[in-house]
Amino acid sequence: MKRTLALLRSWRATRGSIFLPLARPDAYVSRNTAGEVRSPNEVGRRWSRRVAAAKR
Repeated sequence: MKRTLALLRSWRATRGSIFLPLARPDAYVSRNTAGEVRSPNEVGRRWSRRVAAAKR
């Protein structure tokens, strides 16, 4: 868990070096292709579909 958080913080810093507003503490890590915040439900549905596909 600590390693994951460190990686996500590092990614936020990298994004911030590209576009400063993305470095804000409340900036989201994951967005869709339109740049909108991903819904937790969308993330969960995609994960479930991918796990099901991997099991087949």
